Amino acid sequence: MKRPSFSIYFDKRNMPEGRYQVKWSVYFEGKQRLYASGLVLTDGQVDFLKTNKNGLSGRIKDDSLRNLWNQVYGTEYIDEPSGIKKDSITERARKSLAKLDAFFSFDLFAQTVIGSYQPEEKIVYSTDLLEALRDRASRFTEQGDISSGNISKTAARSFERFAIYKKITNAKAPKVPMHIVTKAFLRDYEKWMLRFGKAPKAKDKPETPASITTISMNLRNARTVFNEAIEAGILDRDLYPFGKRGYIIPAARNTKKALNQDAISAIFHFECKSESQEMARDLWVFSYLCNGMNFMDICHLRRSSIKLGGAHLEFIREKTKDSNRQNVKTTRVPLLPESLAIIDRWGNEDKNPSAYLFPFLDDSMTLDRQMRTVKQVIWRTNKHLAKIADALGFEAKLRTYEARHSFATTLLRSGAPMAFISGAMTHSSVKTTEQYFGAFEVEEAMEYMSALIPKSKKQESQDS
Repeated sequence: MKRPSFSIYFDKRNMPEGRYQVKWSVYFEGKQRLYASGLVLTDGQVDFLKTNKNGLSGRIKDDSLRNLWNQVYGTEYIDEPSGIKKDSITERARKSLAKLDAFFSFDLFAQTVIGSYQPEEKIVYSTDLLEALRDRASRFTEQGDISSGNISKTAARSFERFAIYKKITNAKAPKVPMHIVTKAFLRDYEKWMLRFGKAPKAKDKPETPASITTISMNLRNARTVFNEAIEAGILDRDLYPFGKRGYIIPAARNTKKALNQDAISAIFHFECKSESQEMARDLWVFSYLCNGMNFMDICHLRRSSIKLGGAHLEFIREKTKDSNRQNVKTTRVPLLPESLAIIDRWGNEDKNPSAYLFPFLDDSMTLDRQMRTVKQVIWRTNKHLAKIADALGFEAKLRTYEARHSFATTLLRSGAPMAFISGAMTHSSVKTTEQYFGAFEVEEAMEYMSALIPKSKKQESQDS
């Protein structure tokens, strides 16, 4: 069967004088279709690309021209507004055709190249715990969820170290069949983690205890791959070692990080050393002022999210779009003047209502690419926030999620009702909201504790 092919086509039809649309020209079974990539170029840029179609000469030193060539013909390029690496126009077409393989159609290509269609792939599961965890990590990585992929990889390494320590397997070809993972096995693993769970970074350093949070995370990953194997029909349900009659995973309370008012004020008024640092600070402040909005939601905001001329934002949280389809709630966030100023400074130049509010994402990206891009934005922001924290002399790290926790705790200290805070954070229950309250400041704690010390008669007379 003949496979589809494509080329890059510069189309000046229906365009202003001296302007071209970059399109994919797709050929299949004697038919041709053109699809707009969204990129518009000038005469000079098109002449440059046509001259260098077959390769980029080392004699070309202009970085912007080299980046343009990479954007059209290369594998990936640097998106100038965000500084993030993205797939080239050529690479997007290659990947789309590879995904469709023998099921190609022009309509499916049009959906796939803009990321609205993702062909399902049959997943093969393993009954070896280590292999199953690594397979899960690979699936996350392929979907662009690097963080979850790393968590599964870490769990696999941890169980491998434990199995080698217990002489269940060897380092050359480590295997941990699921049928030997019993309630007793998991209890032993927990005890071992509390002594040796944290691997040393250097050979001459000793192993140290792991936290309950780490133990719980690894065990939840193990529980998931057991459930996947049972659901796939490759593991007998009787071999499931978790649950009420089996092993109970320890739960650790996640201590939320909230900043006090002095620290928040210092961040607001910090004099940044670079534009990148200023953007990081402003995005943190925007998150804090906008009900502790997380960065996934910030990146997915559209121009149309701004309502009543800038009075508030309306959007559906990315976290709940798929998980609660029967009761999808619209979140409303008041826009303070400081928030509007941040939008003016860093907002997308495209004022179209359908455009993203901030210039990190675009509709030509696949969903996987969007996820990777958001994680890159968070990573870059945290990198600059760490430098800000160092400059301000903070003892603890400053990261994106402290904005959400600080929002909740600041409102609590101001006397805001619990129901208001819970509603602002779009929590389903007040119990969820309570987990976000950081510890009160030392001064407040000392004031409360001082009530334990009885006053002398002299002090009582002075107070009266």
